[in-house]
Amino acid sequence: MGQNAVAREGGAGALARATSWPHLHRDGLGPRPSRSCPEQSRCVLRPPSSLLVRTLVLAALGWGGAAALSRVGVVGDLLLALERKSLDYKLARYRGGRLAAGIAPSDVVIVAVDERSLQELGRFPLWPRSYHARLVDSLVARGARVVAFDLLFAEPDSLPAAVRALRAEEMSRAGHSDPAALEPLLAAWGGDAELAAALENAGNVVLASDPVSGSRPLPELAAAAAGVGHVAMAPDPDGMLRRARLRALGADPTPPLAVAAVWAGGMGGAPPPADGEVLLDFLGPRGTFLSFSYVDVLHGRVDRALLEGRIVFVGATASGLGDLFATPFGEDFPGVEAHATLAYQLLHGLRVRAPGPATSTLAALAPAWAGAALVTAGSPIVSALGVVVVAAAYVVVAFEAYTQSGLQLPFAFPLSALAASVLLAAAWRYGAAERHRREIQRAFGRYVAPEVVDEIAKQPGALRVGGQAREVTVGFVDIRGFTRAAEALDPEALARFLNEFFTVVEEEIHSRRGTVDKYIGDAVMMIFGAPNALPDGPLRACQAALGIVEAVASRSDRWDTLGVPGLRVGVGLETGIAVVGNLGSARRFDYTALGDTVNVASRLQDLNKDLGTAILVGPGTRAAAGGAFAFRGHGTRTLRGRPAPLAVFELVGPGAAAPEPSSRVDASHA
Repeated sequence: MGQNAVAREGGAGALARATSWPHLHRDGLGPRPSRSCPEQSRCVLRPPSSLLVRTLVLAALGWGGAAALSRVGVVGDLLLALERKSLDYKLARYRGGRLAAGIAPSDVVIVAVDERSLQELGRFPLWPRSYHARLVDSLVARGARVVAFDLLFAEPDSLPAAVRALRAEEMSRAGHSDPAALEPLLAAWGGDAELAAALENAGNVVLASDPVSGSRPLPELAAAAAGVGHVAMAPDPDGMLRRARLRALGADPTPPLAVAAVWAGGMGGAPPPADGEVLLDFLGPRGTFLSFSYVDVLHGRVDRALLEGRIVFVGATASGLGDLFATPFGEDFPGVEAHATLAYQLLHGLRVRAPGPATSTLAALAPAWAGAALVTAGSPIVSALGVVVVAAAYVVVAFEAYTQSGLQLPFAFPLSALAASVLLAAAWRYGAAERHRREIQRAFGRYVAPEVVDEIAKQPGALRVGGQAREVTVGFVDIRGFTRAAEALDPEALARFLNEFFTVVEEEIHSRRGTVDKYIGDAVMMIFGAPNALPDGPLRACQAALGIVEAVASRSDRWDTLGVPGLRVGVGLETGIAVVGNLGSARRFDYTALGDTVNVASRLQDLNKDLGTAILVGPGTRAAAGGAFAFRGHGTRTLRGRPAPLAVFELVGPGAAAPEPSSRVDASHA
């Protein structure tokens, strides 16, 4: 052999020392040595601090990406629509159902202008104001705490004027005048004066205004009432009623009808927020509040116990009157029930609370960070399942926060931030895997076939500096008489020959999934069973050895052309425990093998010169190969550097075992 760079140390002591090779850190791909982790092969591959920082950065980027996307027209509209639908679902399936099942909102009731009232009292809104006056008297007589009209009284009562005009026309046709002819009919409509008197006598009636149309109660009615509240609704762009205005439009200071009613009754309640709107915490579908027909209350057909001490909202519920809205509970929710809902919220503090900026940010960052951490550190299956669990857990937390305390945690944005961070983490992981693959390719592409490189790339610690003890088959291939041939060739011709020779040898090794460990002058060191384990490594090594000898012999004409006639090679193989891995310093290392097995294979290759053989194997390879190949025994030999003799076998070819030679020679190989 031209130059033998194989480690000279052999035996059990060398193996024990080799297996304690330090696991050094390189390029952030392996664990850093530390006093707290003496067995680095068992340590976490990534420092926890770097993983935490990385995932926090990915979560922040995901949050920022989601925030940027939410400002894009179509995406922003989609997120807003999802947010609204999540609120609808929480109202309809969770909070609404639980509240409706657990309470009876009896302190707020409704007097409904319903279909039966229209049948008995005629066309609405042409009812005389005296009906409303009598209704107020009936409610006060039954102890109503507050009466709030969700009806507009912006125009004077027109019926008395119409009746007087009819009276004058009739008298003119009849040719006589009778002042008392129609007075009984006029008495049925006391007009605005009768209603004003009833309001002033009650002292607890709130009237409605509409800032959208500019309608306000008649001055005489507003002066007699206990207060005025606006009835403007604020449906979302999708037409769904989810919130109520707390201030009128423009500079009008009029509070909502529900707020005015609560204040008029001196019932306190939670003060309304100052942001102008509040989410309606619907208790359930229409009909959740106790409701009485207008005509029944007007004629005294409702017991006092059902009205006493309550806030009474008077409004239209009949489908033909147009005061119906779409809500999470249906398309026909009466506006008067929306006012009753807000009043109930104020009385009981059931406010849907929006989280502060810090809570909103944390609610979005927490699932984003968890998703990034799972994708960064977990396997694909674990990551996918984990992300689903994180998303489901956040949905449950958000729903429970709303159900239990009315806290409206954002829904769509945190999930979009989670999705963005997961995508970023997946992209980062793909990039890291690609960088790792390229590192593996650079590190192992010289040793093994491309398909083996792909398998090695799947091993996280493949580039960690250090070694591990494992069973391998090590082989050496050397050119016989190379020194004399080299002296006869010029450098360029020698380089051409060696390159072609090494290519032939490498193809035979790689075709059997072996590893070309290194080139040592004119020799080649090969390993079977590392870096990828090969259960049939000894068989593959024997096949490769036979293939190399045959390939070299079949190219004799080519070698003659290159100036190396009669080229022959010697191969030595041995199977056993060796230390294999990236061995060297933290900055420079090579993948190789150390130990007694390596030394034996090297000495057997040299022994071919003395015995005139092509392939010699040690007892380890002979035993592992079994009957798959024919061997010829050459007795026991004492190899250089080994005090104990070793059985030596010549690999003859495939098939049954060859006959033993007639005599055994026990010689020392120096």
